Amino acid sequence: MKYLTPVIHVKDQEQALRNADICAQAGTKGFFLINHRIPCRELAEIAAVVRNRFPKAWIGINILDEHPLTAIPQLPPIDGFWTDDPCLIEGQPTQDLAESIRKSLKHHHPTALYLGSVSFKYQPQPRNLKAMTQLACKYMDIITTSGEGTGIAADTLKAKEMHLAAGNKPLAIASGITAENIGGYLPYITWFLVATGISIDFYNLNPVLVARLQERIPRQVKIL
Repeated sequence: MKYLTPVIHVKDQEQALRNADICAQAGTKGFFLINHRIPCRELAEIAAVVRNRFPKAWIGINILDEHPLTAIPQLPPIDGFWTDDPCLIEGQPTQDLAESIRKSLKHHHPTALYLGSVSFKYQPQPRNLKAMTQLACKYMDIITTSGEGTGIAADTLKAKEMHLAAGNKPLAIASGITAENIGGYLPYITWFLVATGISIDFYNLNPVLVARLQERIPRQVKIL
């Protein structure tokens, strides 16, 4: 099964609810909420309001302004938690901080899926992508990667290499996916986290582009 989740860059409560409604009207069942210019506390409050308005939605959160260990306890009930930096240290035999994040999430949100990034935009790149992907499999439910920057598509060969290294562990991709290129990633990627390719601007999803992307996805790809 494949999954597509729109990503909402949250500015305020009204904007988050409006974009969540676009997802609902387009037939999706969920989305990610991310803070760029508002604090974690405010995003958590907005997420709770969004959850109340859309009780059946699959809701994930990505916190950018606080460490996962301080952010996780502040969050309302969520279905997924995604961090750009899961605190994995390449080549280190023990990963105490990464393990602490995993345990904290399972304690506070036991049913939430954990998405952690490997070879992700604006983060240090691993010297050994295969080994780093395999290491991440020990701590995360879904290994998340991207292209070199926001809106930049990842190399499909990179997606294939990570897919082979991850074995049965699902992969997510979080940049550069469009209706025109998604087909090249379907053999390797399970979760598609999409913002730029379906947006009017940084804060607003485009219902037409959401629908167009859905039309390009095979029937076996489930829309979350």
